[in-house]
Amino acid sequence: GFDCNGDGIGETPYPVAGGSDIDYHPIGGIPCSTCISGYKLNGCGEPLEGWTIFVDKNRNGTLDSGEPANVTDASGYWQICDLVSGAEVRVAEQAKAGWRASQPSTGWQEITVQPDNGTSYVNFTNIQLLCISGYKLDQSGLPLEDWNITLANGSYTSTATTDSAGKYEFCGLEPGNYDLSEELQEGWAAVSAPDEVELNCTNVTEQNFVNRRLLCINGTKINNCTGEGIEGWSIKLYSEFGLEMNSTTTDKNGDYTFCNLEPGNYTVCEFLQGG
Repeated sequence: GFDCNGDGIGETPYPVAGGSDIDYHPIGGIPCSTCISGYKLNGCGEPLEGWTIFVDKNRNGTLDSGEPANVTDASGYWQICDLVSGAEVRVAEQAKAGWRASQPSTGWQEITVQPDNGTSYVNFTNIQLLCISGYKLDQSGLPLEDWNITLANGSYTSTATTDSAGKYEFCGLEPGNYDLSEELQEGWAAVSAPDEVELNCTNVTEQNFVNRRLLCINGTKINNCTGEGIEGWSIKLYSEFGLEMNSTTTDKNGDYTFCNLEPGNYTVCEFLQGG
């Protein structure tokens, strides 16, 4: 039979004419049977359970009927047996959505099957594509819809819009460091924003933006005799510390407005005109 371990003696049966069914000369006979095995891991070296590893006999990248296969256990381990020692085979993984083959990047390896289960571990490492999500809120914790949030990492930029719950989400991301920013809308000021986000092997959530609404002070300049608004009068706005912040002129109805103001104390004065 075949010399499975290289000691010059056949280890497998070989049919012999005359009635005997065993011959231990290392020639011909039943090929040596052996196993190959390995581990399936994620990018952090953690085991991946429930992945199918198979011998791709026709090298078409698909698990076909009759091709030897095994599913990884809780430790990521798999084993395929009853293979012919010395055979050149392609060992492949069955791809899953949301994952990218890393080592090897092809998702398959060409190996020579060694006798006595002596093939080195045939390992596969995959990178999970991840998500970053969060909410856009006002200071009361209420959601803010239709705000643009941008994600960037130097080579990749994407923008999402918050939904009716104030939520945004970016998915299909490689592990790495990402920056988040908001497109500030008029009449609002930023209160808090996320720091740089580091993606490793799990999704990152609760990357929230909080904003407060800026306020307005408005009024009307009125003719005391007629009760009508006076157009073209200069109105000035001062901070609580007496610093002039802004000035405006009343419109044809005598109205004026100062907006985009933080909560606080202000003084409004008119510039008195002659007459």
